[in-house]
Amino acid sequence: MERVIVCRCEDVYLDDVETSLADADGPISAHELKLQTRAGMGICQGRTCGPLIHSLLRDHSLLLTDAELGPASNPPARPMTLKDLAAARAGEEPRNGCVEENK
Repeated sequence: MERVIVCRCEDVYLDDVETSLADADGPISAHELKLQTRAGMGICQGRTCGPLIHSLLRDHSLLLTDAELGPASNPPARPMTLKDLAAARAGEEPRNGCVEENK
């Protein structure tokens, strides 16, 4: 059987996550698992692999609540175009309808 990929963005496999969980002395949070394996740190910021990671963490860290495990993903506050980002850095006023314009 082929190795199962948990996080496609960072190429993290299930056996890597299971090894990190097995090596832990006690309960482990999502942040600690990210630091050890990079799972959830890719371009999607855990939106794809986050639910699977949280499921694995819940099974391993029964003593921690969902809040203590950490967030499933880190989505941006609001979508922003590169043009608006550059305008904000240059001190210009960004356009108001940047999200609507790019649909």
